[in-house]
Amino acid sequence: MSSKILITRPNYDPVTAYLYYWASEVIDTAKGYSHVVMELSGLKVNEKEFVGHIQKAKPKLVLLNGHGSETMITGHNREPLVTIDTAELLEDKITYALSCSAAKQLGPIAVKQGARAFIGYENDFTFTTARNREGNPAKDKRAEPFKNAVNIVSISLIEGNTVDGAYQRSQQRFHEEIRKLASSAAKNENKDVRFWLFWDMDCQKYDGDGTARI
Repeated sequence: MSSKILITRPNYDPVTAYLYYWASEVIDTAKGYSHVVMELSGLKVNEKEFVGHIQKAKPKLVLLNGHGSETMITGHNREPLVTIDTAELLEDKITYALSCSAAKQLGPIAVKQGARAFIGYENDFTFTTARNREGNPAKDKRAEPFKNAVNIVSISLIEGNTVDGAYQRSQQRFHEEIRKLASSAAKNENKDVRFWLFWDMDCQKYDGDGTARI
């Protein structure tokens, strides 16, 4: 059964450039399942467009990519899209925020105001990159373990898994990526990658109904 999915893809600095690229895999998966994908990218990742799509289309799944804090998630040029003061926008929705710290305050507040579930990160979401690939995320193998671990949340939800199932699959993938790097011949070179994978894994959490699905 198809569902409406709203995904934000700002792309204006090195961090959002990676998230923008990672999201392409998620969009392709969603289209493969015949879901209706509404994408806000570039300059369109602003409050007016976001609120308009939320109110008119009423998506079941909201995938937010971009900079954030404990109290907000932002779009293009750090323009606030949803904050603790507008958390009711996420009512009746499952939200996954690939954004720093939003699961600390914003997520729990959104759930209290009627969101079905909110998956995110309690502290800064951090990933490593190869210095010679920062302008080309598609060829950056150093960042790939992070993409693999975080994208599985969105992909699992799109495939019809529950919120808890998506979270557990992501946690498992984090463990797998860490073990893979630990067994590599280049253990010292991979030390910081493993550290930040563990950091992100530990920061990842969800609030709300773990049995919810789109």
